[in-house]
Amino acid sequence: MLGSGGGNNLISHFDLVAGTSTGAILAIGLALGIKPSKILEFYVKNGPLIFPKDRKLRHWLRSKHESSTLRGLLEEIYGEKKLSQHSCCRLVIPTVRAKHGQAEAIVTPHSPDRTAFREISAVDAALASSAAPTYFDESIWDSPIAPESYLDGGVWANNPILPALAETVRHLNIPLNRIDVLSVGTLSCESDFSESLGKGKAGWAPHSADLFFAAQEHGALTLAESFLGPTRHLRINQQTPIEIKLDDIDAISEMKERGNEIGKDSFIEVRSRFFDGTLAEKWTKF
Repeated sequence: MLGSGGGNNLISHFDLVAGTSTGAILAIGLALGIKPSKILEFYVKNGPLIFPKDRKLRHWLRSKHESSTLRGLLEEIYGEKKLSQHSCCRLVIPTVRAKHGQAEAIVTPHSPDRTAFREISAVDAALASSAAPTYFDESIWDSPIAPESYLDGGVWANNPILPALAETVRHLNIPLNRIDVLSVGTLSCESDFSESLGKGKAGWAPHSADLFFAAQEHGALTLAESFLGPTRHLRINQQTPIEIKLDDIDAISEMKERGNEIGKDSFIEVRSRFFDGTLAEKWTKF
């Protein structure tokens, strides 16, 4: 199923698609009709270019990796397309306004009051959601009003399920009892934070970010399930025994294998619930 057709064939079954950080790159790619196999090739081929090794000293003085490299590679795969003109589905892409640390969501203009990002390109939207602090510089979008800086949406919505639900209920006027969510993770770690307890900064420094992300993701899933009920939320993910760092290119092969494994295990349920032949209505652009 995943190996044939473009992204449109997959997400044409969904009224709305959301993605944060690397999930934003995936969601936008599928929304533009790019084949999943080509998106995978993008990561396998370009991972070493986006995340070059031996930059530990640089990491203390400036962002670890070059944002311009990621921009150039995204331009190669996305082109100059705007989400408003070329996305085949509604999108929600969490980000953060850098100046005041405000949570934000870049959305397609699918409602009269959701047109602020009508002019944003696919590249700028993806960069705004994946500009992880310390790893990449902030992403600057030169909007029709004024340039503005954005940071990785994972700061507040590493799992975008809550902003996706809020958008669906408030702006699409779809009640919770009519929503069915397929939530696809990007692997998580079987973390044990008890070893850091009572050890001050020295004990917590290497693990504090992992704690924040783990708690945030668990909280989002718990709240979403409390809103939807256990029968209207299907979570597809796998835990790894050892943490995989954000820029660990050596883990790409393992992640690919794990993704294929969990995909095969979940295929029947996913197909019966979400790929049953029913297509979402085409969205109206404002």
